[in-house]
Amino acid sequence: VERLKPVPALAVMVDIRPHDQWTPERIAKAQAAARLLESAVNSDEFARQVSQRRDLQLTGGLNGAELVRVIRAGLPLDAVRQGVVSAAPRITLALAISPETGEFSRYEGFTDLGTGIIYARRTWFDRESVCKLAGLYAHEHMHVIGFTHASYPHPLRGRSVPYAVGD
Repeated sequence: VERLKPVPALAVMVDIRPHDQWTPERIAKAQAAARLLESAVNSDEFARQVSQRRDLQLTGGLNGAELVRVIRAGLPLDAVRQGVVSAAPRITLALAISPETGEFSRYEGFTDLGTGIIYARRTWFDRESVCKLAGLYAHEHMHVIGFTHASYPHPLRGRSVPYAVGD
């Protein structure tokens, strides 16, 4: 991690996945959430808060300052472990709206780890603020780059990287 190249700023891009439920208003909201996420991750306050956390679980052995560097590098955790130390400081959120029924219908959002597509439940997406949506994208992107948490309610779940960054 110490060999990661410093980057001026992380850019967050949006890849809207074809879906008949994407309206111009929903696309604008998704893009606004991505801009907010980009602003937050690049902020000094984000770096300070994550760096000072001593209670985080499932960090892959990284301390808070190293977590900030990994997140801002725009690289998956596995790539960093394999020695990749520079890339375009950019993440692309592959976004879709999930159906209201089915296996994941009880979640606000989820990630298909096979494709990296982040889903938000349609009714949740429509009613929540851009800020909450940015938090969901941050949380789910932490899964995309390799961080995890318990899949069931657990006292330490809120101390996982996805929850800490998403909150």
